[in-house]
Amino acid sequence: MSRQTVVSVGDLVAEVGDVLTPGRVVLNIEADNVLQAIERVLLRVPSADLPMPMEQIRTAVQEREKLVSTYLGNGIAMPHARLQRLVKPILLFARSEKGVPMEGR
Repeated sequence: MSRQTVVSVGDLVAEVGDVLTPGRVVLNIEADNVLQAIERVLLRVPSADLPMPMEQIRTAVQEREKLVSTYLGNGIAMPHARLQRLVKPILLFARSEKGVPMEGR
């Protein structure tokens, strides 16, 4: 029996290989805070790899991050947002060698 890795967000379900494309992997991010990191990550993702304009995604993710930090500890955060009219989940992976300072951490 084969195992599939699935991403599920509410009613939206997809295989990881469909939602995490090579263009959505961003390495060597440098930022002074998480909001700046979100913008810098999105600026490096090709527009063809985004389901809607980058500005819409950036605004939604930054507004969600302002409500409650998505910092999980051990240098890991998962900024995210619900996006209107999204037909399947999308996933971006970003890594910073230096780390990104988190408020209150």
